[in-house]
Amino acid sequence: LSPAGDRGGNVTRLYIDGKLVEAPDGATVLQAARAAGADIPTLCYLEGEPAFTSCFVCVVEIAGRARLAPSCGLLVEEGMRVITNSPRVLEARREAIELLLSDHVGDCEAPCRGACPAGLPVPDAIRLISAGKTAEAGAALLNVTPLAPALEMSCPRLCERACRRAPGGGAVAIRDLCRFALDRALVAAPKAVSTSGRRVAVIGAGPCGLAAAVDLLRAGHSCDVYDMASEAGGALRFGAGLPAAAFAPAVKTIESLGGALHWGRRLGADLSLDALRATHDAVLLALGAWEGKGPPGEARKVDIGLLRGLGIKAQGKGAAVERVTFATSVRGVFAVGEVVSGENHAARAVGAGRRAAEALDGWLRGAPPAEKRKPVNVVMGKLSAEEAATLLAKGSPSARVAPAAVGAGFTNDEALREAARCLRCDCGKKDA
Repeated sequence: LSPAGDRGGNVTRLYIDGKLVEAPDGATVLQAARAAGADIPTLCYLEGEPAFTSCFVCVVEIAGRARLAPSCGLLVEEGMRVITNSPRVLEARREAIELLLSDHVGDCEAPCRGACPAGLPVPDAIRLISAGKTAEAGAALLNVTPLAPALEMSCPRLCERACRRAPGGGAVAIRDLCRFALDRALVAAPKAVSTSGRRVAVIGAGPCGLAAAVDLLRAGHSCDVYDMASEAGGALRFGAGLPAAAFAPAVKTIESLGGALHWGRRLGADLSLDALRATHDAVLLALGAWEGKGPPGEARKVDIGLLRGLGIKAQGKGAAVERVTFATSVRGVFAVGEVVSGENHAARAVGAGRRAAEALDGWLRGAPPAEKRKPVNVVMGKLSAEEAATLLAKGSPSARVAPAAVGAGFTNDEALREAARCLRCDCGKKDA
């Protein structure tokens, strides 16, 4: 197949989106269009196999014909004028996809992963545990965020609430399985990254600030982390009492990637926002909601007075930020987490920190702010009794496993038995 003018063999001349092309006799419109550089999506088509023409995703418009036609099975004709991207064609493709998805039974992404604000790869970790690859399972969790150990100790089990087993006999013990994997994880040294030449100051070494710092460093930006405390962890360390070891992987990752941590530095007292702006390309406020020294369980509030003293506009429970970029009213200063939303749990704080790092990375590189497009994720929703029974039959029928020793984690046998209860309800080819 070739543009007109490169003759050879028996050819058919036709127009595709106004461009004259030549195709071998017997070629399909899809083949001719692709050779001409026109992008026609396909779903049921497989090169080298007979065309099914069933999904209607590859339809095109032919001048002079009332009906659209699947290009995968339509043979080229002399003088044919093909339109691959008219509004009518695009609308037909959209309707075809919607009809196909409306009859789809299954979850593209497992509900447990979709419910995790930190984005931990729960299904992948459970599969690795089932395969006896426990160290690799722990590494998969840490590769997403080295704060996984802290999340395992403090997470409210949102993943287990979303588990397909939850309504009919006990959710899979996801948090205990993650703990089992993390306790045995192979911790690889962070990979060196090319530097961007940009420098960011992160204020706050709680879960949100640490998560943001890790991802900013992984993106190639230099990073200084400041905190008023003497070590990492924020409210999880000094309020909830999590051990320092829970934050050690994140601290080690930051230091290994060239980041610096500065302790005993309080913003607005011995740490000047103006000075930070003068020495850094950006400042990210991840202070947390640390005002209030009451007993455990008492709500902590953002210091609105501090924000105003820094010249940052406030609204609602904290700093006012632009929704996509996390930018505050002060140029080059961004804010995320509890300093914006008020008190929240650690998993959401980690997720927020990671999103802010992604947005800040784009800003530092001069990329225009844009809404991140989420991949299509079809969900089954609430299941009927018959559907639930069919799905439950996929996993082990045993009851939820509890560690034999009170307060201890799973043994290897217990972890394997509990992992076998997972229904593997995500799509194995969702990223294919």
